[in-house]
Amino acid sequence: MRHIKWILAISMVICAEQTSATSQDDRVLPPMAFTLFCTRYPVECNPQAGTQQAVDRFDFAALWHQLNVVNTAVNTSITPTSATDAMDLNWQIFPQEGNCADYAVTKRHLLLNAGWASSALLLAEVVIRKTGEHHLVLIVKEDGDYLVLDNRRPAIIKLLQALRDYSIVRAQSDGTSRLWTRGLT
Repeated sequence: MRHIKWILAISMVICAEQTSATSQDDRVLPPMAFTLFCTRYPVECNPQAGTQQAVDRFDFAALWHQLNVVNTAVNTSITPTSATDAMDLNWQIFPQEGNCADYAVTKRHLLLNAGWASSALLLAEVVIRKTGEHHLVLIVKEDGDYLVLDNRRPAIIKLLQALRDYSIVRAQSDGTSRLWTRGLT
């Protein structure tokens, strides 16, 4: 119980951080699992991780290829666990089997290591409209577009297409990776 109070206190401090891109009313607590993930993998939550801008390194075809390679590799290397395990508190990078969060953080990890800026790689909790199930995806901001990398789909799609099936509950802020907002900033 003491650890839970400590984690909640940290979450409140994280959400209290000031950012010019997000209004006070849009800020929300990050998922508890994200807070725990950041204590286990602090480098993954460092806003300075992957500081190179992808656009400076590649042309669009190369960017698209890199995103597809990562999306396909992760989608095929992790064995999915049952849907009842979705959004559990133990997010892991490179598990043998896992849920949507494990897929999303593994994709983000690989792209950060490839030099993508953390501000371009946003985890987002969504609700599947048909079932009401909570689900985690990785949203990649690239040249004004939002692309969704999702373990439920073999191909990367634009956010507008994904919003036909999902509604965003909360997403990482592009200004501060530990800050989450009601939508995308």
